[in-house]
Amino acid sequence: MKLLSKVQSCVSLPRWITIKKRALSSTMSGKSLDISGIYPPLATPYNKDESIAFDKLEHNMQKWNKIPFKGYVVQGSNAEWCFQSWEERVQVVRETARLAAPGKLIMAGSGCESTRETIRMGTEMAEAGAHALLVVNPYYFKDGMTSEALVAHYTAVADQSPLPIVIYNVPRNTGMNIPVDAIVKLAQHPNIIGIKDSGGDVSVRLYELSEMCNCESTVAGLI
Repeated sequence: MKLLSKVQSCVSLPRWITIKKRALSSTMSGKSLDISGIYPPLATPYNKDESIAFDKLEHNMQKWNKIPFKGYVVQGSNAEWCFQSWEERVQVVRETARLAAPGKLIMAGSGCESTRETIRMGTEMAEAGAHALLVVNPYYFKDGMTSEALVAHYTAVADQSPLPIVIYNVPRNTGMNIPVDAIVKLAQHPNIIGIKDSGGDVSVRLYELSEMCNCESTVAGLI
């Protein structure tokens, strides 16, 4: 009970993201956003010349829209965003938002290596139709990514973001695990509403968070 009273847990479904925390709100963006539900992480279809196959994306969206998903994670790891240009990343979000059935939420991956570019990418994705931003941590200079550096980065991004922020922790791809103490500090920010933790053993992370946290329902656990 102590654990669940402080950090809400998650349910894992194969290749889907399930969020159980409800009525998450962002006082910074001025919007109340309920992100509870199932969000499939969308893959990006490509042509043989490595350009994005938007006709295939439309075909896929027609099928996905028939399933009662709460929304879609766009430009996450499944989307292979690291192989896309800046313009392509934004365009994929724009097209997905256009093709999504009414009421579907778009959670767009806007993380970049620099704080400045992450802020700019988030602003453009908001204009493209996203409802929330999924922000992976910078990881190229791993030795410099201390808790203090990560807190400073995410705080600056959240301060200037027009949309609520969901932190994205994916050690398999970044080669680092966002420290628990950084997550606890960032959870206090009014524009940071959750974390997608793909670090593996979520139960351990939830326990660590509960031991360090002094507030109720700090973050939503995601897989």
